Amino acid sequence: MNKRLSKCIKYINVILAIFIVFLHSKNYVYYENNSELINITVKIEEFFTKYIFSCAVPFLFFISGYLFYQNIEEKSIYKKIKSRVTTLLIPYILWNIISTVYFVSMLYIPFIKNKISIEHIGGIKGLLQSIFLFKYNQINWFVFQLIIYVAISPIIYKIIKNKFLSVVLGGVLFCVSLIGIDTRFISVCSFKPVFRIDCLLYYFLGAIAGYYFKNIIMESANKTNKKSIIIAVLLILLSFLIVSINTHHFEIIAYILQIVALYILIKDIGELEIIEKISRHIDPFFLLQTHYFIMYPLKKIVAGMFYKFSCSALISYFMCPFITILIIYIMGRWLKDKELKWYRILIGGR
Repeated sequence: MNKRLSKCIKYINVILAIFIVFLHSKNYVYYENNSELINITVKIEEFFTKYIFSCAVPFLFFISGYLFYQNIEEKSIYKKIKSRVTTLLIPYILWNIISTVYFVSMLYIPFIKNKISIEHIGGIKGLLQSIFLFKYNQINWFVFQLIIYVAISPIIYKIIKNKFLSVVLGGVLFCVSLIGIDTRFISVCSFKPVFRIDCLLYYFLGAIAGYYFKNIIMESANKTNKKSIIIAVLLILLSFLIVSINTHHFEIIAYILQIVALYILIKDIGELEIIEKISRHIDPFFLLQTHYFIMYPLKKIVAGMFYKFSCSALISYFMCPFITILIIYIMGRWLKDKELKWYRILIGGR
């Protein structure tokens, strides 16, 4: 991978991580008894969620598929699987343990426990769910999907090598996702699905891009064309139109358009000083794993304190992510400067 494409992906990962922080900033449910502000707040928060931030998860799956299957060969696939033990599996388990300790401990803090809704572990079964099935770390449903996709990567690789089978599987995944069949039935716990077909589609599309179109993508990263920004804007507007139809069935098409558009924008706009500065000190994986520790109690406490102020919900919606990212930026800068070994393990050696 050339330097420009690598930097482009780095920028995109940071932006997508920030998008996810904002996705988790939705707070109007805490104010729903206050009719004066709820209508305005709901419309604004839903707009940003549906039209701007929701492409983050599909794009992250796409990038993960691309990075795994670019330059892949049969003899290297098991080496890649082994590397994901360090980058995915170990951090996944460690962050689940940290999340369990963190959120369960809140149940014993007097001024916090009444403002949050967290379940007790619930015996051995609950403990195992906490460690291996992200009971207290809802962010890790994404990492869990990636672990499954890595586990079945030899099968995916066999399919991708055959162009006909690639088209067939891609078509099947696309149709299943498009018509909105509920594929969340493959689950061993009540709180989150264990297997998501729609996410597999984005991952598979990224794998196809990495395996068949890596040279085209690398060449495109080296070429900047300011006129293509117009195309990106048109794609975004088209995606807005599709989302506005207000049906889940077409969202997948909107996400794919936004993935293409965001790549074009980041590639052609050039250096983004603020993103460059953030990416130097915040690892996107670290931001994803830590933001909920700060933002969940923060937005609940703010809601409890300023419930009667009509503008507090909307202010909190934008303020909480900003405060969260600022705190994690300071933490990330300090941890990176210290070059702590345990920090490297927690972020998968990134």
